[in-house]
Amino acid sequence: MLLLVLAGYVTYHALIGIAGLRSPLTVLADAGVRWLFVAMLLVAASYAAGALSLVGASTRDLAFGRTCMRQVAASYASRQHPTGRGGAAVLGAYLRDHGAGPYEAVETVALTRLTGAFVHLVALALALTAAAAQGGETLHSPAWSRPLILGVSAVAALGTFLLARRRAEVVLPLKAAAAGLPRRLRRPRRLIALLAGNAAVTSCSVLAFLAVGHAMNVPLSPAVLAAVYLLAAPLHVLGPLPGGLGIVEPTLVLALVTLGTGPTEAVLTVLIYRILSFWLPIPPAALAFRALSRR
Repeated sequence: MLLLVLAGYVTYHALIGIAGLRSPLTVLADAGVRWLFVAMLLVAASYAAGALSLVGASTRDLAFGRTCMRQVAASYASRQHPTGRGGAAVLGAYLRDHGAGPYEAVETVALTRLTGAFVHLVALALALTAAAAQGGETLHSPAWSRPLILGVSAVAALGTFLLARRRAEVVLPLKAAAAGLPRRLRRPRRLIALLAGNAAVTSCSVLAFLAVGHAMNVPLSPAVLAAVYLLAAPLHVLGPLPGGLGIVEPTLVLALVTLGTGPTEAVLTVLIYRILSFWLPIPPAALAFRALSRR
């Protein structure tokens, strides 16, 4: 975790240095604080939504409250590994405690991710359609875009190489999830919970990003902001660090600035969103993880 914090500091310091901040205190003084609280609530709600998704994916009877607790603990474990296998291990152990076999546990966790990817694609298509209906945005590529793109490309290349070496960890569970999907279709209530949970996870993440953007007075429509987020979020799988640290942040900043947001507003929007969604949940998640580990 110390290395993750160090990597985060280096990433954010470099991003601030490349983009350049002008009068950040003035921008923060004009920020809508209440929208930041809204973003915090949405981030918290996303964990409950993830628990609902797991309840729907499982063939076992899972208590919603305990599943929420496990979901929070899993988020801490997932920050230890780029592919999120730590979180999958925590959730898999939880399912095995409720009678699931090893294969069923892997299949169930992977099914939540497979369904989440489907929901994400649907949301992306809707956001792009809505953004296109509003008319094209004028693009302004900043002078520092080239070194930023080169840096992100280098990090993504490293992440892709590492991902290719452990592709079995990703591909095999997803194949198992796809094979088990027909069995879930015979249980419509569970299927509805699975889809609703994943839809809520995606919605909460997008709305939290929109809330931070609104708080920072980003001059882009909600549809464009949603499309930017949904296009950039999947890049986390290419990052060599958990949560796509070092690749998601510069991509979001570059996209916002290119679409007409000021560099200061763009950097602050992305950093505050990542603090609320990635860093702030770590302490309570660590407490939940340690509490469950003692049992």
